[in-house]
Amino acid sequence: MVRTANFLINNELIINIKFMKLKTKRILVYFLLSFILIPTFSFSQKTASYSNANSDFNDAMELYRKEKYSFAQDIFEMIIVECGQGKSVTKMDAQYYSALCAIELGHRNGEALLANFINFNPESTNIKEASFKMGLYNYKKKRWRKVISWLNKIRPYNLEKGQRDEYYFKLAYSYFMQKDFDKARQSFMAVKNKQSRYTSPANYYFGHISYQN
Repeated sequence: MVRTANFLINNELIINIKFMKLKTKRILVYFLLSFILIPTFSFSQKTASYSNANSDFNDAMELYRKEKYSFAQDIFEMIIVECGQGKSVTKMDAQYYSALCAIELGHRNGEALLANFINFNPESTNIKEASFKMGLYNYKKKRWRKVISWLNKIRPYNLEKGQRDEYYFKLAYSYFMQKDFDKARQSFMAVKNKQSRYTSPANYYFGHISYQN
């Protein structure tokens, strides 16, 4: 009983320390926001406590869209702590965008954060987008098998038009690099006649495969 009580006290202390660190970081973030996002934000209309998770999330998304990933991630992490142990849409969204921030910032744990989000939040509306992002991340790393695995988890018609072109080309190129030329040819065919940045390279590789055959 004594050990259990000590464990619970120590665990609560760790959580409180983490919370205070994040709170201190968020104070700095909001101070910097006044210089980064003016006149987008009107701080005179916000409460001093910034306790509303949805309001905080909107602020973090504004930073994310402006590619201020470090500042945005600080707020997303604060939201995750404030939401507690249970699940909520706001918490899941904060976890998703915190992982994306980590990837954009080149953090070593970025891929693991995004993979954990996918594994533990299958009900999230961001799952398809998250799998697509994992595919793109591994494409940059030239991990062709992982690209194929992640992109095959989603259906391209669920993506936006620009994303579909990117999806087909990068899936096709990954098959090409794995020397699976039949599947590469099929995916290149899906994008080679469309007007996009991938039209020219898709036609090149499609022609190369056809010539080899």
